[in-house]
Amino acid sequence: MLKISDKKSLILNLIYTGLFAVITICFVIRHEIWADEAQAWLIVQNLGFIDLFKHLVNEGHPSLFYLLIMPFAKLKLPIFFMQILCWLSTCFSVFLLWQFAPFQKTTKLAITLSAGFLYFFPVIARSYSLLPLLLFLTAILYQDKNKHPIFYSILLVLI
Repeated sequence: MLKISDKKSLILNLIYTGLFAVITICFVIRHEIWADEAQAWLIVQNLGFIDLFKHLVNEGHPSLFYLLIMPFAKLKLPIFFMQILCWLSTCFSVFLLWQFAPFQKTTKLAITLSAGFLYFFPVIARSYSLLPLLLFLTAILYQDKNKHPIFYSILLVLI
């Protein structure tokens, strides 16, 4: 059961995350897809699962991002779904930062308002937008890594 101060903190952190989400979705909606972003979408849309791995040796990016966007591309959904994936990943990262990071509020605010979190991670649909989420989850789980070694190991591999 959450204490009253914990509930207040959770509500405030959800509000901060909500404000961040509203601001950044405005940027996402107005962002025109660049060629390197579209390339990732076209690769997963046109290649099969096995062919994707054969092709990725030439791409220089980890396969996780391609595997995450592949179902959306195969269903012939708009490329906007790739942007939404990156935006959601960053929004969850901001929530984890505000909820669990042992920093002062000014530090959390500085991180949240940095160029990376306001633009590069949520707006530009590239594989690095998943890193804050994976890193924050790993940092949160670090103290309990011996209790959950498999989950912790999976996070390390995904990074």
